[in-house]
Amino acid sequence: LIEATLIFAVFFLPGYLLQRAGFSYTSLFDPGYVSSYLISVIPQVLLIVYLLLKRGENELYGLNRIRLKHMYAGILILLLLLVFAIIASKFSTPIEYTPTRLGISLVALLLLSSIATGYREELFFRSMFFNAIHTQGVPVHTSIVIVSLIFALGHIYQGAIAFIGTLCMAVMLQWHFHRYRSVHVIACAHGLYNFIILISRSIGAS
Repeated sequence: LIEATLIFAVFFLPGYLLQRAGFSYTSLFDPGYVSSYLISVIPQVLLIVYLLLKRGENELYGLNRIRLKHMYAGILILLLLLVFAIIASKFSTPIEYTPTRLGISLVALLLLSSIATGYREELFFRSMFFNAIHTQGVPVHTSIVIVSLIFALGHIYQGAIAFIGTLCMAVMLQWHFHRYRSVHVIACAHGLYNFIILISRSIGAS
């Protein structure tokens, strides 16, 4: 639990504390910003994987092989995430930003950064943090709520609707992890969800 808390404090807490500082959506489509983001995030992902692999409990932390049933469940998760996004968009304030022309290189960068983000957040919250809390004797359902709530707090700058939607998504992803113990499926589903949202909003604003 101490290790997970330290990882959270270094990797995630600064972003939580700076939510009020505002954020330019346009920067998400800047190749320089996306490239620097990847350079910082990939080592974080590798560090979390290294710490989990050192424990020799790959099954517990979801670092096992992807099975067919996991993929089916992952596709369903992705579809449900997109449904949540569509519903939330009907109640959220539209995000204003300057549309960016999408080229092949930028699309590739956005896909890589989305998948990297999916792995970074799922490896930590759904795997490391969840197990750190649950192994302290906290019941499964309580652990799911705690981790999901903390995860959703990182999106509170997007408004109440986004916070509630993110909380529901987090609970769903956490339940999938607890049921199937496959971090790869939910990380890819999460990443593809982010990627689809980015591309659709860029196209919609053009």
